[in-house]
Amino acid sequence: MMKKGNILVLLLICIVLALVMYFVEKRQASRSSDLHESINKINWEDYQEGLALAASTNKPVMLYFHAQWCQYCEKMQKTTFVDTNVAMTLHKKFVCIRIDVDENRQLARDWNVRGLPFVWFLSSHGSKIMRIPGFVDSGTFLVTLGKVLNRHAEISSIPEEGGDS
Repeated sequence: MMKKGNILVLLLICIVLALVMYFVEKRQASRSSDLHESINKINWEDYQEGLALAASTNKPVMLYFHAQWCQYCEKMQKTTFVDTNVAMTLHKKFVCIRIDVDENRQLARDWNVRGLPFVWFLSSHGSKIMRIPGFVDSGTFLVTLGKVLNRHAEISSIPEEGGDS
């Protein structure tokens, strides 16, 4: 027969092991969640830095014009841009530039932004590919991203004039 002291020690060891296993599993789940969030997070660049990054990485550009007071901009940020497939595609295949029109009025004029939200897609060297005026849901936006990537691939594969073919 086991003594009461031995039973208490054994019970205490079991409780400690259960707590250790709980916290180890919780920590691993947290790391997995952090990794998922970092993969699906859109990296927003400043205008000039983003254009330079696009040129050096040969990625197309997404210019997203918005304002803090714009309800459809907020809706797009809370629905379209947080969609896992949209965020992952933007994160991996685009250079994303977010422009607040209240802080950058001249840039909004230069890009002929007439309403919000407004998105321009550019080649890695700044050529216009496509624009989206207004709110777009995640499904439509994902289809558009595919079209932009295809068009960018076509543009990128055209040899430059004066170069050897």
